[in-house]
Amino acid sequence: MPVAQVFEFFGNPKNLPRIMPGWMHLRVDQMSIVPPPDAPRDRKLAGTGSLVTVSFRPIPFLPFRLRTRADIIGLP
Repeated sequence: MPVAQVFEFFGNPKNLPRIMPGWMHLRVDQMSIVPPPDAPRDRKLAGTGSLVTVSFRPIPFLPFRLRTRADIIGLP
């Protein structure tokens, strides 16, 4: 698989539920994406200034969820 295609997959926050363990039942609750300046407009890549809020179950089978927010403040 080409590196650009792999980067695009992992750079899209909507794919987080697919890469996290299923028992976490992770969901993306809010997303404000600011694409990197050099990213094609048709891609949902998260760049500096993006905010993503997710919620998940921290322990299997427990009914409560934790919520966390990721602020992307810089890219290497």
